[in-house]
Amino acid sequence: MTDDLLAALALGVLLVGSVRLDWGDGWAWPLPSIRVDGRTYPATISDGLGSPRPGGRRHDGVDVDYQRSSRADLATIYPPGSSSGTRGFFAPRGVPVLAARDGRVWSCARTSRGIMVVLDHGKPWSTLYQHLDSTTVSRHARGLDVDTGTPTLVRRGDVLGTMGADPLQGAKAFRHLHFETWHTGRPVDPASAMATWARPLTHEVT
Repeated sequence: MTDDLLAALALGVLLVGSVRLDWGDGWAWPLPSIRVDGRTYPATISDGLGSPRPGGRRHDGVDVDYQRSSRADLATIYPPGSSSGTRGFFAPRGVPVLAARDGRVWSCARTSRGIMVVLDHGKPWSTLYQHLDSTTVSRHARGLDVDTGTPTLVRRGDVLGTMGADPLQGAKAFRHLHFETWHTGRPVDPASAMATWARPLTHEVT
């Protein structure tokens, strides 16, 4: 990591190619740390922006869940190859998905890939949360509640729903949060910036 990039991160600025992105402040991870059997596991990125997908596609966001300390770690509670995780990562049922920054709900709907919520944080930033299996947010489209026609404001850390799995993966589906950050309407990689983001309060898994 170069001195320039370290300095940029300290200022809340990320360099992406020749584009200089000012992330500003007020960001937090979209999943809390969790406490399981007396141990705390921070949320982590398990799959990054741009990783290959079938058909030549590329991953438009990052996947967030929890890393095992070894293959055997919590394997009896959250077996690899099940909806609870893989050999390297795991995700309990009922983990809350949180707003990463203050903003308003731009859209919320059930899709073929689970419930999806998009938040508008004011130009130029927005965020997307996908594969939720439940939500606390009513249906929204273009920034308004579908039923009432009014906007819904959220604060950083507000619960948007609970983490689920991608239904299109069928029997191979495992719980994780697909999280995207958009700058002027295009996805950008949040990984380096997330290293500086606040960590929400720990969620106790029961």
